[in-house]
Amino acid sequence: LSTVALALIATGEANPGQANSVGDTALTWACYNNMTDVALALIATGQSNSGHANDNGDTALDIVRKKTVSSDRGEIVNERWTFIKSLLTIDDKISPEK
Repeated sequence: LSTVALALIATGEANPGQANSVGDTALTWACYNNMTDVALALIATGQSNSGHANDNGDTALDIVRKKTVSSDRGEIVNERWTFIKSLLTIDDKISPEK
């Protein structure tokens, strides 16, 4: 699935900021589904609408924050998610939507 998503992004014809019926964008969906390579590619487009909150009130940054910290010990779980979190944090400060 990542291969297909990356190919679609690479065409430049995708609309990565578009939300579906429950408010998820391609970026929130990629984050929910552990597709770090797709999340990075979407962020790189500059059109991922990273500050958009879905119907649960979660932005991509909210989802990634949950993935980077173990609930019981607070330790970093995955370096790639930590990197994505830092990118989203920068983007959120530049263009907060929430």
